Amino acid sequence: MLKKLLVLLMMPSLSWGAACVVPPESLGFLGIWPTQTLTEFSSAHKGMKILSSFDEESDSREGSLEAIDKQGKFEIIYKPIKGLDDFTVSHISFNVDKKEITSFAIMGASITDNINKEKDILISKTGIPSKLWVADSSQEQYTYLCDDYEVIVRKDDSRGELALLLKSNLSEMYNPDTSNIKEKHRFTAKQLSTNKVQNRIAAEYISYSGYNLYENDSLFRTRFNEVFLNKLKLKIDDFDMTEALDATNIINGTLATYFWQKNKYYKDTQLTVYVAYESYNNHMLVVTKDSDDNVKIYGDKDSSLISAIIKSPSFPLEIASKIYN
Repeated sequence: MLKKLLVLLMMPSLSWGAACVVPPESLGFLGIWPTQTLTEFSSAHKGMKILSSFDEESDSREGSLEAIDKQGKFEIIYKPIKGLDDFTVSHISFNVDKKEITSFAIMGASITDNINKEKDILISKTGIPSKLWVADSSQEQYTYLCDDYEVIVRKDDSRGELALLLKSNLSEMYNPDTSNIKEKHRFTAKQLSTNKVQNRIAAEYISYSGYNLYENDSLFRTRFNEVFLNKLKLKIDDFDMTEALDATNIINGTLATYFWQKNKYYKDTQLTVYVAYESYNNHMLVVTKDSDDNVKIYGDKDSSLISAIIKSPSFPLEIASKIYN
């Protein structure tokens, strides 16, 4: 039976409630940053008319802010961020008591086909280390949350745009509840083979894919590259499918998994790649089968690797004899 398939990009884990690694005043975009005072905002946009609005009848203590030029247009709009297309400010909120910016959002002014690249650039612009971001359960946004503020990079599926939302802890949208955030675990092949980790995966319903292993285990990644990917001039991104890893992927201490091409191709064929890996000696066996049932073998042909790959749940037994040839 095929296990749950994962084609996910997830960011590494974050210690929620931690001290912020980047001060809020360093998170400036288009002359705005969280915790910026209204005086600082006005100074950053000299020559502009600053308009604020606040509903006295509401229970909210937040109002909205705009900067208007002489033609009556919103000034902070359609400005490029280095490495990206033009971005526009979609909202600015401020606290009427402390008179400081509590939240703002910027959004790409044009539709893009390269969401991942723009997301990575936007994340890098914050200065927050990439390992401190996590993906939420919908996999459509990446979040960094600390004591003083929250930053979200979000994809708009309906238009293919990217938005960046920054909220200070004074914002009424600031949400320290992270129950909707899916933590990214960083297990290596060696850790996956232990009962402790397997029990945790089962108890916490952790989804850990072959892509996660490739990303998080440098020894596995390097060996897979040299045994297989580099030889065929392939990248891990050339495989759009893999499986969730659990106890059934550990056979007598050897890890076995597979990747395959569903919508991608290699030289007019589609590859399924079965991998067996021993973390204690860094040996790896790779068996490939293409759309025409051609089978090729790469790497180490240790008896333990052969046994593990044949016994793995998804390996087609009809090609087992070809490993020995």
